[in-house]
Amino acid sequence: MALMVCLLMSAQLAMADNYRVLFANSANIRIGNQIARKGIEFNDNDKISWASDNQALKVINLSTNRIMIISKKAFDRKNAKSLADYLRKVKHLSTRDYETKSVITDTVFYLLDTLRVDAGKHYGDDMIDEVVVMIGGEIVTTNVLKSKDKKEFLITPKIYGNKYPCTVYIDIIETDKQRDWRYYIYRHLRVEPLPNNAD
Repeated sequence: MALMVCLLMSAQLAMADNYRVLFANSANIRIGNQIARKGIEFNDNDKISWASDNQALKVINLSTNRIMIISKKAFDRKNAKSLADYLRKVKHLSTRDYETKSVITDTVFYLLDTLRVDAGKHYGDDMIDEVVVMIGGEIVTTNVLKSKDKKEFLITPKIYGNKYPCTVYIDIIETDKQRDWRYYIYRHLRVEPLPNNAD
């Protein structure tokens, strides 16, 4: 029995991913036995200890180079203690004609500085991509950039225009000028802003 437990634990560690912290909006976040600050590396099974609701980390998966925002609010919603625990509990959201890995979300996206949302299949450079936000009864529409490889939408606080950042629902719409089509890539994604300094 003890051998079986050891084998299971070693298999779990072998499957674990390693991450690097790119940004922490607080000096009071701990990962395992270290303070979460830019540059530290950790295993996704390491326990993350948060101190306040607005705390968040931007991290990169060292195997896939996938960047993600994780936050105390997201962990609390899923009652998660580690990144691996959190990722096991969230839903997978995919776009139309999806050709890359699933987008992981708990139906709430947290905007720190740049929110990266999967863009699905790239159809060409004639597309216009927009984010539509309803803020206080006013519709704010802004163009949205894509990453260099065209696989992700890059959403920044510019989506708020000159309005104060608040929790909003966004639509991402693509317009195909050649075919004269306009269609939704995403509808009603909940976006919650997080402060760059939560201390």
